[in-house]
Amino acid sequence: MQTHAINVIANLIEMHDLDNMVLTLRVITETTPANQSQLNRIVITAVNDVCRIRRFTDLGLPFLEAFDAIDLGALHTVAKEDPLSKIYNARRVLSGMLLCRLYKILEPLVTKPAPKPARVCRLPKPPASVARIAMIEKRIEIGLQLIELKAKARRNNNDYSAMRKKHFGDVDPVLATEATRVARMYGQCPEVYRRASWRALVELSSPSLSTSARQRFEAAIRAGKNIKGPQIACARGRRCGARQGAPVMREAA
Repeated sequence: MQTHAINVIANLIEMHDLDNMVLTLRVITETTPANQSQLNRIVITAVNDVCRIRRFTDLGLPFLEAFDAIDLGALHTVAKEDPLSKIYNARRVLSGMLLCRLYKILEPLVTKPAPKPARVCRLPKPPASVARIAMIEKRIEIGLQLIELKAKARRNNNDYSAMRKKHFGDVDPVLATEATRVARMYGQCPEVYRRASWRALVELSSPSLSTSARQRFEAAIRAGKNIKGPQIACARGRRCGARQGAPVMREAA
């Protein structure tokens, strides 16, 4: 093939590198025979424009095959006669026409980006009452185990304190005492321990609280009233609002 557009080719190689020009010439000379005679300035520069669109050129052979369905000479003629060519010149009009045709042929072949993974909604936090009940039940379970351990220690004349440290080394001694007391009194009374705070249960199970006061508070708790630990502490003679030593395992909100 011969062309008089040698200077055009040289300039495009300098501007856009040799590989781009090789692809441009392959599009014109290796596709439909009608295109092989279109080595002129306008066609070469217009084809070079679309050969710089990586979205399509990355497809490889399908990009070349798409030009088998495009008559560059016929499009060149239409581009020169288009009124827009007087404003934008025939090369730009021809580039736009090529893009329109390539888009229809190649766009279905372009790999679409993978959809973003669906946003995972975090499960809502359980109500504070659920966490509180779980904590209380865990401590009551510890208390029941400590009661059983204490019974074994008495039967075998063993040191209960040493056995407790061996089996429950991470349990604070104050908490162990409270858990044992609450478990002994309310371990089988979920209607009470599920409606009260841990501090209220500790105060309620205190041996210094009178039976009548305890029964009064238990009835109020069963009735759904919000009985606080300080209220019970006042009833058994402790200074209202006085604080006790906090155990290692603190009460949940």
